[in-house]
Amino acid sequence: PPRLDLHGRLKKHAFEHALITTYNFGARFFEDYALENFKSLQDNGNISVLLDEGEYQDLLKAAGENAESFPKQANLRYLLHPIRVPGVFHPKVFLLAGKRRGLLLIGSANFTQDGLGSNAELVAAFDFEEEKNESSLPLFQSALRFFEQLAECWPAEQLHSNLNTLVAEVPWLSKAAPDSAKSDLPVLLSNLERPLWDQLVERLPGPASHISVLSRFFDAQ
Repeated sequence: PPRLDLHGRLKKHAFEHALITTYNFGARFFEDYALENFKSLQDNGNISVLLDEGEYQDLLKAAGENAESFPKQANLRYLLHPIRVPGVFHPKVFLLAGKRRGLLLIGSANFTQDGLGSNAELVAAFDFEEEKNESSLPLFQSALRFFEQLAECWPAEQLHSNLNTLVAEVPWLSKAAPDSAKSDLPVLLSNLERPLWDQLVERLPGPASHISVLSRFFDAQ
């Protein structure tokens, strides 16, 4: 696959709404660099960052030891919302939306300096532009449903408010998918309600002889 410049994609267009899930979160990188240099976030007034509860607590602990690392703009300039799960909260989905345009990034990159810059990551990028490029709309809608499910499972008044504002101000996210929607569009799966494995197996056209997995971590069980 072609090399993807994540910084370039996040600097290219302005958006009014952003929903971000991440495991690690680089607070200083986000506040001092991303909000200042990424056009997608500079004037964005509705940003929600959902991260792993354990990482959130580590962030607060580190801030207690070094005040400079404290996320000073959290819950002022953007919402920082922890998610507690039995294991770890590990998805990396970045949904950015405006009145006529959207950008969706899904992959392995955390919203950190290393994740968006120097690490070897696997990320897919999808664009939407009303009346010009609408073929990826179903995937944007699946991503929105994923965030809505997260808000139902781990509710917070501000998160619900941010989601409601996005839906109200971005009407294209709610419209029917066009006939031009890609038939080979990837399917976004989550294990919020059912195991991923079961969902993968039921989509197979027949018995599988080989399975290839690309992952940083591997559980022998």
